[in-house]
Amino acid sequence: MKIGNIKKDNYSIEIKANDTDDFSQFSIINGLYPLNGGTHIQYIMDKIVPKIREKLIKKFKTIKPADIRNKMRIMVVARFVKDLEFTSQEKIAISNSVDTWNEVFANADWDKVVRTLLKDEDLMLSITEYFSLKEQAKENAELKKLKKTKKINSEKYYPPTKRTQTLILCEGASAGNALQPTLGGETFGYYELKGVPLNSWEKTVKDISSNVELSELYSIITSEDYSEIVIASDADADGSHIAGLIAGFIEKFLPEYKDKLYRFNTPIIGVMKGKKLVRWYYTIDDVEDFQSGERGKYFKGFGSWRPELLSKVIETDTLKLMQTKLILNDFDIIDKWLHSKKADIRKEFIKDYKLDLNKV
Repeated sequence: MKIGNIKKDNYSIEIKANDTDDFSQFSIINGLYPLNGGTHIQYIMDKIVPKIREKLIKKFKTIKPADIRNKMRIMVVARFVKDLEFTSQEKIAISNSVDTWNEVFANADWDKVVRTLLKDEDLMLSITEYFSLKEQAKENAELKKLKKTKKINSEKYYPPTKRTQTLILCEGASAGNALQPTLGGETFGYYELKGVPLNSWEKTVKDISSNVELSELYSIITSEDYSEIVIASDADADGSHIAGLIAGFIEKFLPEYKDKLYRFNTPIIGVMKGKKLVRWYYTIDDVEDFQSGERGKYFKGFGSWRPELLSKVIETDTLKLMQTKLILNDFDIIDKWLHSKKADIRKEFIKDYKLDLNKV
């Protein structure tokens, strides 16, 4: 048996890659040529297509039987088939029942046929490339719908009043309430994230289109000409989680914008003297001894800052010094942290990780 071929005494089957996007069949049964094939073709497809799909669906989650079938060209020759039946007098399609074909192809090892077809590089490449191009066309159509939005009507988006420079993605209204009075709204736009964003790493464009928050973000980022996108999430584990989810969204759906992505790096310890902020530290390791009358204050996130205190930090350090650029150049790292099937890798990391409070 050659790749894609079965040759027996009373029949032969050959399956090859199809150059077109429509299923192709040819058969000669008992010396007759049924132009439209018939139940014998469907019988063979039912034996092999579902089993090929079982293998491919692990990687191509939405692949359908038609996506596999359409890239196949099958040729069948059989003789001594008993009591042939046809759908019409023109005899262009055979209509025999499954029982007929169970008898004709009784000695066919379909599992072996499938294993052989899976090793046929031309056939598998033809199927997967066709499917990928079709899915990409769907995604492009969905993306065009999102990009067509010229005016973003959202209660969570506050565009700049003059020109676009920096888009701030705020962890809730508290971050926005702290930053807007400090940074102003002439060149800064604000979008308030509500809770934890959708993990989009394994989602499709259709999923993003149906998610209000991420579809709005997609439209804002692609339609507004922002120089920077800054994640303003709290300086805790939840804030890091949110930043990671946004980074995954940008990496997968907006990779051309990943060089513009930053995260706010706010101080976590402030030294107060009365109601006055005298100095601040970005890590516990940097904290120095307090002077007489001074006390330390922990700032978990933006909701902990009064605008006048945050304003002082920004005026002193400048906005640029308060940003940590997120370098999204390692797909594998993001995949390990966001993929649903890689929880064991994350568990091992957490189990072996030793928290150093001096480095928080």
